[in-house]
Amino acid sequence: MINLLLSKIRLQGKISLAVSSSGIAATRLQGGRTAHSALKLPHNIERQEVPTCSVSKGSGLAALLERAAIIVFD
Repeated sequence: MINLLLSKIRLQGKISLAVSSSGIAATRLQGGRTAHSALKLPHNIERQEVPTCSVSKGSGLAALLERAAIIVFD
């Protein structure tokens, strides 16, 4: 179902991103990546008092995230 949704959005010429918490789950999503890789999340997120992403303002990744019609976190 998720892959169908991602495909439908992409067929409309829009950007859809698919991320998951594990590499195995990411392989089941079309164009899927781990959240740590795609969103620059720290690996020790549960140990940080204020966890944040390492996406620089004005970077290519920041622009991609802003343009995405949907971000699916499975």
